[in-house]
Amino acid sequence: MRMLSFKDHKRPGGSYECRAENELGTASSGAVEVTVINDVGPPRFLFEPYDLDAIEGTTIELPCKAEDDDDVLQDA
Repeated sequence: MRMLSFKDHKRPGGSYECRAENELGTASSGAVEVTVINDVGPPRFLFEPYDLDAIEGTTIELPCKAEDDDDVLQDA
């Protein structure tokens, strides 16, 4: 069984990325830098990648979406 994990940081600004790990190694998305202009609270994930089964050697897509109090930050 392979496990995919998604972790968010508890700080409001900084570098965010999606990461997948298994016994063969690690893959991660490009980092997105979040700069907080009006520090009203940390970004919230509207949905996060979920555990799934994948056939070895295939490509999978892990969509995620986050928002702050005013706007959607990223829609991947």
